[in-house]
Amino acid sequence: MLSFYQQKLLSYFENSIKDDSVRHAYILKGPRGVGKKYLSHLIELYFACNHSMACKECTGCKSAIAGANFDIVRLVPNEKNKYDIQTVRTIIKRVYEKPSGGKYKFVVIESAHIMESVCQNALLKIIEEPPAYVVFLLLCDSVSNILPTIMSRVMTLELLPWSKEEMVSCFPLDNEDSFLYNYCMGNPGVLKSLLEDENFKSARSAAIGAILKVVDSSQAGAFEAFEILSGDKEHLHIMLEAIVSLLRDVMFLKNGLSDQIVNTDKMSEIKEISNSVTLAKCFNLTEIVGAIPSDLRNNENVSMQIQSMIMRIESVLKQ
Repeated sequence: MLSFYQQKLLSYFENSIKDDSVRHAYILKGPRGVGKKYLSHLIELYFACNHSMACKECTGCKSAIAGANFDIVRLVPNEKNKYDIQTVRTIIKRVYEKPSGGKYKFVVIESAHIMESVCQNALLKIIEEPPAYVVFLLLCDSVSNILPTIMSRVMTLELLPWSKEEMVSCFPLDNEDSFLYNYCMGNPGVLKSLLEDENFKSARSAAIGAILKVVDSSQAGAFEAFEILSGDKEHLHIMLEAIVSLLRDVMFLKNGLSDQIVNTDKMSEIKEISNSVTLAKCFNLTEIVGAIPSDLRNNENVSMQIQSMIMRIESVLKQ
């Protein structure tokens, strides 16, 4: 099944090829897990197809499906999740080789947003002055790291999250797990990873229990919260995300936006916190917890960061 936005973008490329109005370079952006890579494989069939219709039956389509079409070039990060300049230069040489079977040479660059400036600059010249037969598709979680010189020379397309109806249709869940439709924010990749993660539910429940203990405003509660969060550092990112998500739901509740609540299975906990803190305090708490992941990247002392977070939360609650 394709989402509305996946189908819309696929139709765009299909029509562009038919109308001979294909641009030489595109960025396809969207959050990790929303389906960019899968969509790029569908798009490449239109460029590989001998009939420009992704028939899946011609030699062009079959070779592309098998990963053996020389006119489809796919650049991926190395085992360290990085791009090295030599690999980029090698790909550029391939791009200058004329198509062997069809009209186009289609170049897909996965996770282009992680490319360092030196690699992006190496690509810039060919993106500025590409051979007439070349089409680039850069897959990006975000464009914040893409050089302005590249951004000005590509057409940016955005793959938006799936609707809840699409998620329900594609991934049927029982009532116990139905909150995940909202929790994953329309991202099928996130939903799959949450369903496959055996520790997600327990880590989430522990995190929600921890924030409730801090809101309890007792010294024992704060200590217990510290023990919970510092005792499972492997899943700390899950717990922090769960706390932030719950606090946002508290703000939705306070603003009369109950239909926006994500953690629908935790309404009693949401109401409990809502009755204990003001909207302003809840906003401050959300900022405090939300900043911890970036703080952890800059400080290896996880326990100290957790302790500092709890102390700051206590300070806000006492105001």
